[in-house]
Amino acid sequence: MNRRVLWLPDAEAELTTIWVESLHRDEVTSAANEIDAALRRDALDCGESRDAGRRIFLIGPLAITFVVADDTVEVQHAWRIDRR
Repeated sequence: MNRRVLWLPDAEAELTTIWVESLHRDEVTSAANEIDAALRRDALDCGESRDAGRRIFLIGPLAITFVVADDTVEVQHAWRIDRR
C-alpha cells in the first residue's frame, strides 16, 4: 500500500537541524530518503511498536517516531543516532 508521508513541523525542524549541523549531509539526506520510501511502501512493517500507536524506526544516522493513520504516515520526531 502506498501511503503519504507527512513530516510534522517539529520533525521537519529537527531534521533540518540535524542536516545543518552534520559533517556528512549526504548521509542524512540519503537516510531521510530511505525512511520516506520505506514508510510509503509499508509503514506497519518499519521499525518497532511503542505506546499510543507510535512506532520507532532507525536508518542511520537518523531515528524517527511516527504514527500510521489510514493512508497517511505522520513523522513526529527525528534525531541523530550514533552508528557505533
